Amino acid sequence: MATHFRPIRLAILATHPIQYQAPLWRRLAGDTRLVVHVVYGSDLSVRGYLDREFGVQVRWDTPLTAGYSHEFLDCDPSLQRIEFGRPTGSGLGAVFDRFRPDVVLLNAYNGLFWLRGLSAARLRGIPVVMRHEASDEAVVRTIR
Repeated sequence: MATHFRPIRLAILATHPIQYQAPLWRRLAGDTRLVVHVVYGSDLSVRGYLDREFGVQVRWDTPLTAGYSHEFLDCDPSLQRIEFGRPTGSGLGAVFDRFRPDVVLLNAYNGLFWLRGLSAARLRGIPVVMRHEASDEAVVRTIR
């Protein structure tokens, strides 16, 4: 007797496409046990932006969104930097209502985008999985 399982519908939230995450999203999308949809808060990294720390214009020349289902919530060219309040995550609830994920993957927790994602998932009873990359951005560095 063959047992047939319905693929798990996975919504992945990310503030913007990141070059080292794209291969992971592609790999997950290629797994027949999953239906993957990545929701980006901004198109910042595919349209290009000014990196203030390096003082140069950055635009990735590798396909950051090829090979998996995705959408952008905000394509505002005035957004040049990811901050606590931007991208806002406005519209995540509507995306969840349309896509109907079984689980939501958050890639961070410190920002309005992430808080809105968590809230929208919790209001709909959707389980949330947390994945976070640690940063030492708050550490003061000095030259000795």
